[in-house]
Amino acid sequence: MHAVGRIMKDHQAPVIFVTAYPERLLTGEQEEPSFIITKPFEPTTLAITTYQAVTGGVKAI
Repeated sequence: MHAVGRIMKDHQAPVIFVTAYPERLLTGEQEEPSFIITKPFEPTTLAITTYQAVTGGVKAI
């Protein structure tokens, strides 16, 4: 079973993958992660993506 499917089976949480090969995840054949960050990446990208995943993209006021 694909890792994303296994995670989502037990948890209602967004999934973030960091990978150098995003095309391997985006096949449309299995569940896909909520967010994909491609390598190389800036640490700020991971921080922003994590914030968006946790808050659903809602801006703090």
